[in-house]
Amino acid sequence: MRIQLHQSDLSSQEICWQSWIMTRGMAFDMWDVKESVAPGIKAITGTATHKAIERFYGDKMVGKELPPGEAKEIAEAAFREALDRGYYISEEDTPEEQDIIADGMTRAEKFTAMYIKSFGNIIVPEAVEQDFVIMLDESEFGFDLTGRIDLIDAMGILHDSKTSGATPPKHAARTYQSALYAEAFKLQYGKYPEHISYDYVYFPSAKSSEPKADQRMTEVDDLLINPFYARLKQFEAIRKACVSGALNPLYAAPPPDRIFSWKCTKKHCPLWNKCEFWSGRAK
Repeated sequence: MRIQLHQSDLSSQEICWQSWIMTRGMAFDMWDVKESVAPGIKAITGTATHKAIERFYGDKMVGKELPPGEAKEIAEAAFREALDRGYYISEEDTPEEQDIIADGMTRAEKFTAMYIKSFGNIIVPEAVEQDFVIMLDESEFGFDLTGRIDLIDAMGILHDSKTSGATPPKHAARTYQSALYAEAFKLQYGKYPEHISYDYVYFPSAKSSEPKADQRMTEVDDLLINPFYARLKQFEAIRKACVSGALNPLYAAPPPDRIFSWKCTKKHCPLWNKCEFWSGRAK
């Protein structure tokens, strides 16, 4: 079995290349040690919300209707299960740990309720949670692609559910991840989907008490697909240079912005004390 580049790898590389190298680089023979890191509370909130949405559409596929109250309970249970597996919280946040956990669970419940209220009756699922593997040309790439499509609706639109602590930008769906989804759709159906929709539930600001919902949609065109393959070729060139020893993996891409990036802080990065690029900021 060849190395597989997962859909989450693409976004993780963009958020922080150095963190990706330390946690995933070993799988690609680019790094000698695999750092195991626990998810933060925000990530657990998103995962719990996704579990409830998955169950909601899974029931809908077989003609059942999951009551909103039960969906919230599923989100709460998924949140607690994730906590039991371990989570990261910075030492500065430790005094407020229980409040942060309670807020994360409340957000998962509110995200779930808002998603079902906003999208539950307008999206008719045709397929839910489809795993895929795309085998790339072995003469060009030393890895394949893998991932999972959240949902394809009855109109052939590909959907991905998203949670956020901020208003999503207008072109949020113009990503490498969307291009990967489009290729996976084409592999199964013989053509690209006409549209990909990121279905967001989000808190507009840190002070917001209630979430909002909105969709960010993109067409599938050459300007989405071509840069994706250019990125894959770039990554393969970097991978080969790192494997050969010609390039230090940590220096293969710029680190996050040390002044403005939320990622490059003790609050959000468990690897802050192992990274020479750390911003020095607590939050």
